[in-house]
Amino acid sequence: MALSLRAGLVLALAFGVVDARVQDPVHLLLDVFPAADPCPRLEPLPAEACREILDAAVDSTADSPVDLEALETALADELTKPDFLNSALAKAFGGEVPLGLEFKELDGENGEPALALSYAIDYDLASKGVTADGAWNRRYALTFNATGTYTQDPLENPRDFLDTKLTASGARSTRIPEQSLEFGAQLTEAAVRNVACEGETSPECEGAADEVFALFDSTMSFLKAFRYQEFGLDAGLESDQEFDAKQRKFSAFFFSQYESWGSDSLLDTLNVTPAFRVGLDSISPNSLTPRALAGDDSSYMRFSGEVSLWIPLGARVPLALTFNYRHFREISPSDVVKNANLDSYDIRTLSLTGTNGLFVTYSSGRLPLDQQGDDVVELGWKTYF
Repeated sequence: MALSLRAGLVLALAFGVVDARVQDPVHLLLDVFPAADPCPRLEPLPAEACREILDAAVDSTADSPVDLEALETALADELTKPDFLNSALAKAFGGEVPLGLEFKELDGENGEPALALSYAIDYDLASKGVTADGAWNRRYALTFNATGTYTQDPLENPRDFLDTKLTASGARSTRIPEQSLEFGAQLTEAAVRNVACEGETSPECEGAADEVFALFDSTMSFLKAFRYQEFGLDAGLESDQEFDAKQRKFSAFFFSQYESWGSDSLLDTLNVTPAFRVGLDSISPNSLTPRALAGDDSSYMRFSGEVSLWIPLGARVPLALTFNYRHFREISPSDVVKNANLDSYDIRTLSLTGTNGLFVTYSSGRLPLDQQGDDVVELGWKTYF
């Protein structure tokens, strides 16, 4: 028969195992009867939050006063941590979250930590792939994209910039040709000979392993790198999280990424994967944008550019270091805009990410709709979709 929590506590007190004067009987009881601990079965509920609830339950059954305000404060602290929120989210969706989400703590505008939720949606509304006979595969798509960061108090959000858009694009990527059935049979025969020759030193077995590796090398020798290029048109909205300051955007862009697969270039030596994006944007702001409040609410043209470097790090726990730089500059700004220092925006971001989704990020600068720059440290966990 299962031992109830209250009965177990009574027995522990009766046999002198637990001092009746202790202030936290649940923790001591579970040291004596670990099998009675329900908290592991209640994951992702944090263990400390579970203990607080158990303590309150024992106090209530013993006719002791329960400090509800203290309990509420303790639970609010535990249940608003990024690790709990993300683990609960992943469990709710069975590990397959339908969009990219990040719960994190970041430096607020007043220097206090702020709980934030960042999101990234990249959903194909329509797409068509074309396999060509040449060196490229091609793809055409209409996608819905949205990125941004929310905080409970918008005034505490140092990255208060939402970007929502529809994108019509065409892309091409390096084509990796399929091997013939004859090649598969040849590779199988070579692999069988190699296995049969393990430990043998006969002339027939010399070079058996080299033959297998040579066949593999022949499939990749002409692929020195993987390249991806995309071009298209964006139409959408940039805004703050309350949608007070907002501006319509229509832009043309080009994106390219290069991943070296060889061993004889500088990128191979540095183990770096670069990518860049350039765009020409037509912007129509409303009357609450910083630019309009400075005295110029006219539409304008803007150049936007982005450079990213992805660097895998050799470590016992696989990590990746990412550097990202984004730049926005108004073309032919008015004197009002230049004098208010609202014609150019830059932001630099350095991230360290593990394969389990944990990350730490440092960024400095400002995004469009920001009036001043900020240095922001972010700690959190991300899901992938």
